Amino acid sequence: MTCPGCGRTLAGGDPVAPCPTCGFPMGELRMTLLRLYVVTGTIFISVLVYAFIVVLVRPERAARMSGDLLQAAPYVVLGIAGVLYLAMMRWAQVPDELAPQAAAQQVVIQAAMAEVPAVLGLAVYLLTGRTQDFVIPLVGSLVLFATLAVRIPRVALAIRRHLHRQWEESKRR
Repeated sequence: MTCPGCGRTLAGGDPVAPCPTCGFPMGELRMTLLRLYVVTGTIFISVLVYAFIVVLVRPERAARMSGDLLQAAPYVVLGIAGVLYLAMMRWAQVPDELAPQAAAQQVVIQAAMAEVPAVLGLAVYLLTGRTQDFVIPLVGSLVLFATLAVRIPRVALAIRRHLHRQWEESKRR
């Protein structure tokens, strides 16, 4: 990772220590970004666990309920995914600077929003036993995660700018 204070590339060493050249709080930046990646990755892995559950639970073990509402359920869930996508677009413009706590809040909320279609798809699958009832919402969930994955580097840059500005201000004092 390159230090925004002096431009030095830092590798290895103490992950929470400041930059040895200029004193920029690289440790805080690293830990903030690591937390964002771990939380987002964990939520994404939970979606993969849901897919694994679908593979393990045979359709004959599902409740096998039927009805017009359950027939339309995967498409309703996909519609919910569309609404969540539009809600995520609310955060499409990442500000130039973003405090670490605000960034973490944004990313966690968006990751949870991305998980919702998969959870609902799993519930519908367990009720109907039709694999497509999980796969269709899973695709919606994966699209939401892809949207979040594209946004995370911009969030990281905004955090970096915020910390750099704070560091510059503290040097002037």
